[in-house]
Amino acid sequence: MTWYVISTPAGIYVFAVLYGFFQGAMISLQASSTASICKDLREIGTMMGMSSAVCSVAYIPPNHEADYSGLIGTPIAGALLNADHGSFAGVVGYSAGGILIGTTLALVARMYISKGKVWARA
Repeated sequence: MTWYVISTPAGIYVFAVLYGFFQGAMISLQASSTASICKDLREIGTMMGMSSAVCSVAYIPPNHEADYSGLIGTPIAGALLNADHGSFAGVVGYSAGGILIGTTLALVARMYISKGKVWARA
């Protein structure tokens, strides 16, 4: 959401560094968080596949190119971009909402598996 107020090259550089750091953490933690809620290691491949399938359906690539598009995220982002006459405000809000919903669902799954404790081992 800080993208709205950036107007200088220095601000863009700071945003790019922070975005890269947090996006890398988000991508790398998907597999480990999925594995942490798996009770039977024989099912870990199935769980990883299901979580990857959900992510691939709603994925919005950072550059919004159709070559890497998901089934839902990119067409919706394109429609929002066209509706806002080229403004990325709607796309940023849509992406942020998707990240918040996904994080909430992962936290709920984690708390369900660990019986209400976030930091406990499953």
